[in-house]
Amino acid sequence: MTRTGRNNTAVFLVSLFLVAAVALLVLFVTELRIVSEVGSVDPTPEEWRAVAGALVTTVISFTAAIVYIRLFRRSPSVPVFFVVLFLIFTAVDVSKLGQVMIPATAWRNVSPVLARVTIFGHMSGALALFAAGLYASVSRMQQHGIAMTIGLFVSLGLSWAVPIDTFSLPHNLVYTAGFQPSLDVMIQVVFGLAVVNFLQAAVTGRERRQVMSALAVALVTLGREVLYYRTEVPVVIGGAVLFVAGVAVYAVENYRDYLVS
Repeated sequence: MTRTGRNNTAVFLVSLFLVAAVALLVLFVTELRIVSEVGSVDPTPEEWRAVAGALVTTVISFTAAIVYIRLFRRSPSVPVFFVVLFLIFTAVDVSKLGQVMIPATAWRNVSPVLARVTIFGHMSGALALFAAGLYASVSRMQQHGIAMTIGLFVSLGLSWAVPIDTFSLPHNLVYTAGFQPSLDVMIQVVFGLAVVNFLQAAVTGRERRQVMSALAVALVTLGREVLYYRTEVPVVIGGAVLFVAGVAVYAVENYRDYLVS
């Protein structure tokens, strides 16, 4: 995939996901009982916290993805492209809002489907970040377009094939997928391997930028997982700070390297 192809792919995906996110948000606001007299959605305090976390994640992800696309549109860096994909797929967390609306409708059977969409975004983001670390540590690797396609098929296959527990909806508004250990454990392992890949690149390259990039990815991963699973207000704020800090550090270090090169 050429640089132009990567840019077009990123722009297409961020545009598509942004339109879908805005449409879902508008529908959610329209259905709120506190906004409309005929609204049927009245979230509990716990659901409000989960919704707030999902919206914070989505806003940060879309903002960062758009900034990255603008900053690195002329950059040949493949790892940065996969980090952009990670940010775009992370924004799929906005689908959690649907879990608050569905119980008030006759479409309760859609709830598991929506959960699979959220799981797909979570897994695709993890695989994208893993690929970014892989290309950062092995710069001669090619065929990143094929790697992206394979990652999407793996995420799609697992998110739709693995059984989910629909008997109880956790606080983060995503049904648990898979048996014990659940699919969540596998995704966390992938995130951990992504950090290890960046650390390996830092050790091998012995450059300040790579060390800082590895630190940034560790912060991003931790912040992203906190925002995905937790709903307590102080924890969500802490996760958002970690996420933003990691995204900012990674952008600064790689943009500086892009200007030098």
